[in-house]
Amino acid sequence: MQSILKQLSRPRIAATLVAAFVAACATTQVLRGIESTPGPVREMLVQSFGYSVETAGKLVIAGEIGAAAAILVGGTRLLAVSGSVVGAFLSLACVSAAFRQGGMLLPLVALAVSLGLTKMSTMGTPAAAQRPRRGLSAAWTAIAAIAAATFAAHWSAAIWAPRAAIEPISKTGTQAIDFDMKPFVGRMLSESPVGTYMPELVARIGAEDAVIVFYNPYCEACHTLFAENFSTPRTELSIAVEIPIAAGATLATDQPPEPIVCAMCEKTSLPPGPAWMIAAPMTVRVEKGVVRCVSDRFGGDCFTHE
Repeated sequence: MQSILKQLSRPRIAATLVAAFVAACATTQVLRGIESTPGPVREMLVQSFGYSVETAGKLVIAGEIGAAAAILVGGTRLLAVSGSVVGAFLSLACVSAAFRQGGMLLPLVALAVSLGLTKMSTMGTPAAAQRPRRGLSAAWTAIAAIAAATFAAHWSAAIWAPRAAIEPISKTGTQAIDFDMKPFVGRMLSESPVGTYMPELVARIGAEDAVIVFYNPYCEACHTLFAENFSTPRTELSIAVEIPIAAGATLATDQPPEPIVCAMCEKTSLPPGPAWMIAAPMTVRVEKGVVRCVSDRFGGDCFTHE
């Protein structure tokens, strides 16, 4: 066993295994959809550069493919260790997010594999490090790795696209409406997009305390949020607002959605037609007509201090 581990810890073999792991993660994300890409990186791209969730997910996968190519072509212990350590960090972040959103299995598997690869990649002996270098020089190795990463990233960005829960809207001129509620924390609900597009909901809530959840029926994280926080009746008014499919969009699945679990919830829907730009599940807590908390897929938690 020790002999096998020693052979696997050789820089070229370790780098190949780490590259294969990174490429496997990217392939899994392509097959499972945008929400399976590492949330922290995807959300950073959305928040920092204003990319759509779909574009951010595509760029994350392109980066992973580029990293896998660089590690494979470079074949050095440094690249192998760096790749496995970054993989472990991202996996741990995904495990943390899964506590709130569900889907714990794959992040845990990725974390275990990346930690194992990190341990294996650092098992090289000092004697091995003193052997004469074979193959390309350090400079040419770096150039080859950068070239491979650039080519692979561009190729994957152009060819591979993660499957979205809803396929992109065709050229129908469908109106896209930004429904971000976070800028309206501390302001009256009537001044927010809810007041603009759902005035009847503002009138229904009035001066009551309420929790509003905007959800996509095909969103796994949405079902998890309802199951964890609305399985029993709440003290405040609970309203579940479905986000309808945009006109011209088609579902990427023919399976009917599972009904949400929401005890004593009043259910309604946004008006059909537009593409509602909402990072579901989005929770809005209202107190006496004022928006006090907003959380969505990108961050926040309106249930922490209950």
